[in-house]
Amino acid sequence: MSNELFVIDNGVPGPQPDTSKLIDIGPFFDRFGAAKMAVLTSADVGVQAIIKDAQVRKWIDFNNPEVSTSLDYIMSKVAAVTPALKASILTTPVNASENLAVCKLYFS
Repeated sequence: MSNELFVIDNGVPGPQPDTSKLIDIGPFFDRFGAAKMAVLTSADVGVQAIIKDAQVRKWIDFNNPEVSTSLDYIMSKVAAVTPALKASILTTPVNASENLAVCKLYFS
């Protein structure tokens, strides 16, 4: 994102928010790669609750510790989600195409 000022709801300019750790919902689930379908079709009620919780949000914030905790839970229920996959999901930098909707809809 640029260093341009971001105008908040009251019309007062403020600093552009850091969106580097925010990811759109679809790209978040895409990061599961080959394990995505195993996660999305899991019969575990906890996994389904995490999926539903993610779907009602505007974005996933990798700075939120609940994201890591949720991935730990999914990993305990879906064998295809490994510690290496979790690390990749959380540490791969969010590229512009992965948070395009967030930036256009909320921060432009």
